Amino acid sequence: MSRAFWPATSRSNRSALYCGPYLWSRARPHRLRLGILFCLSSALLALSACRPDTDNSPPKAPDSIAGDSEVTARMQTASLVEVAGRILETLDSANLVCLGEVHGSPDDAALRTALIEHPDFLQTVDIIVVEFASPLHQELLDRAILDGEPLTRDQLRPLWFDAGGGEFWEAPIYEDFLRAVAKVNRPAPRDDRVRIVGGAVPIPWAEVRTAAGLAPYLDRRRWYAQTLDHEVLEPGRKGLAIYGAGHCEKSGMGIPVALRIDARAAVYSVRSLPRDRRGNSQISRWFPPTPSPSWIPIRGTALAIEPAGELFFEGHRYAETTLGEVADGLVDFGSDTEAQPSVGTPSRHGLSPEMQLELERRSRLREQAQRIDIEPPRAE
Repeated sequence: MSRAFWPATSRSNRSALYCGPYLWSRARPHRLRLGILFCLSSALLALSACRPDTDNSPPKAPDSIAGDSEVTARMQTASLVEVAGRILETLDSANLVCLGEVHGSPDDAALRTALIEHPDFLQTVDIIVVEFASPLHQELLDRAILDGEPLTRDQLRPLWFDAGGGEFWEAPIYEDFLRAVAKVNRPAPRDDRVRIVGGAVPIPWAEVRTAAGLAPYLDRRRWYAQTLDHEVLEPGRKGLAIYGAGHCEKSGMGIPVALRIDARAAVYSVRSLPRDRRGNSQISRWFPPTPSPSWIPIRGTALAIEPAGELFFEGHRYAETTLGEVADGLVDFGSDTEAQPSVGTPSRHGLSPEMQLELERRSRLREQAQRIDIEPPRAE
């Protein structure tokens, strides 16, 4: 990264940097005390110069007997609220925020919770489109989210079980999100409540018995783009879309690429900074770790033209990709204290043997269908 992205070195900072050479070159008895005074004063000036013009750091915890972990949790919560506010502000100029997630990530789940619990959420967002709910069960989703009907986990399960890759959505964080939105909606009149729309591919699994029957539904990007266009962009609503991070990319196989050209600028893509990527030393060099979450704007900044391949991707095909082609904004969850759950470790905990057999059947059909080249039908 060029030096333009780092804070400029002030005169007092430079003086502090010169302290070592100063003392070394002037380490004679009659000048040593003057040298020490010079360095101390320079250091104090450097510290004062490092103070930002606007303090966006999380509020300091009051003096108390609270442990370090409790104080850190409060700081992170405060920072997530600030990050959520910045994301909601992007809807002043955009119609849709595509919020990319790492499937199963507790950090991404915490950010979603901060978004929907933000004071400006109900006044800003009209609709949420989620990858982990099937549109074939939209009536069930409306009962839970708009009507506030108390439903058990088993009653809600068809939403994510039929959403494709249902074993991923078995993680409790997805059910928790649905219930959290319903709770936020509860005090508002029904017409003012935020609606959640199933954004998965509408595969009628009960009717799909062959690979040929499944093949028309394999182009997920096209289905996702049609859903977002129909539910958010075309009617001019303000929306939040929650999909896997790769689906929200602005290049390659990302959903924005499949949208109408005139609609792409209305989408603001957000994803997290993958500090847990194996062997990736570039992230910490470009973005030094912070103790709590922070917001990194990309769109409209010099960062947009910086290369992103070595930050986000492994392999040569992304070598020429820029940060601006990946996302419009990044969320840095801070130091990597624990590895994120892998998207390759789905959970079938709580599923009956019959459900597990059905998932295995669907997986076999998907593998077979990927060998068939059929033009997918258009979504209704």
